Amino acid sequence: MSGKRVEYLPNSRKPDVDKLCEQESSSTDLVLCIHGPAGIGKSTLAGHLSDLFRAAGRLAASVFLGAIRAELSGPETIIKMIAHEIGWIHPRAIPKIVEAMDQCHGTSLENHLKKYILEPLRSLGHPQPLIIIMDAMDEWRDHPIFIKALARLNSESSIVKFILTDRLNLCASRLPGIDEVSIYTYRLGPISKEVIKVYFHKYLGTVSWVDGRKASSADVEKLTELSGGLPVWASTVIALLLHSFSESPPHEILAEIVGSRRQVGGSDGLGELYRNALERLFPSREAQKYFRRLMGAAIVLKEPLPLVEFSTLAGIRPHLINKIRFALSALQTRSPSPRL
Repeated sequence: MSGKRVEYLPNSRKPDVDKLCEQESSSTDLVLCIHGPAGIGKSTLAGHLSDLFRAAGRLAASVFLGAIRAELSGPETIIKMIAHEIGWIHPRAIPKIVEAMDQCHGTSLENHLKKYILEPLRSLGHPQPLIIIMDAMDEWRDHPIFIKALARLNSESSIVKFILTDRLNLCASRLPGIDEVSIYTYRLGPISKEVIKVYFHKYLGTVSWVDGRKASSADVEKLTELSGGLPVWASTVIALLLHSFSESPPHEILAEIVGSRRQVGGSDGLGELYRNALERLFPSREAQKYFRRLMGAAIVLKEPLPLVEFSTLAGIRPHLINKIRFALSALQTRSPSPRL
């Protein structure tokens, strides 16, 4: 629910998946928090775990919080969204969800959790706890309030468990009430060089190379080294090479990337990749001026605007806004483009 799915390469996170599933099955903790820096692959892993638990009949709900508009992201609203998916996956829970709609108006967040989530799941009588996966908690404004309220469900981990992803370790975050929540944290690290290499071999073959000037084995080795095991770096490289309206042919873009000496894990390799990409996407001073103007207006906005209104605010004609948005699509990190 609420987010585009990305591809999970088979076995790319097998050691992590095995450890996480073992932790879930052997622990009575209510919350399993998977944390790691941006671009490490938390969302892709969350999607894969959703598939695994769904196949096992144990998924209660899965939500990507980064895709939900701010005005729809209050904690009570998110709980109702989760309940909606519970009802969709488990229709036998619907009567209890309908009861919650009648009983929860104006009540506490803890009561919403009990009526919309706990009681519907308990009514299913499942022999194992059902799993609610909430991805990108750090992108949700009200996550501290929600996490504090979860303490109410500590003793109910035989009915429901939560798997959360976050950039930060929740136990070290000093959120109000975090010490009262039964939680286990798992740090997600870089993926192996072997997996990165398989990824590049697979998707470099989909690039429309010019005059047969394809990536060499040496290029793949260098790209693997530069990635530092960071999936977002690898997927961004492929997205740039696949971008059909780039002025430079793919082999020139590849040569510039491979020529970099900055590994992602070292200094600012990911930043350098994005800087080079933006220079290619907006090569002229005029294009860069409009890009900066658009980004400046977008950053200060707190809610979406229709194109015409945004055009007036930013002082950019609508057709130019559409061109900039299309160019930036090459750098999307949450899209159907191939991901690890």
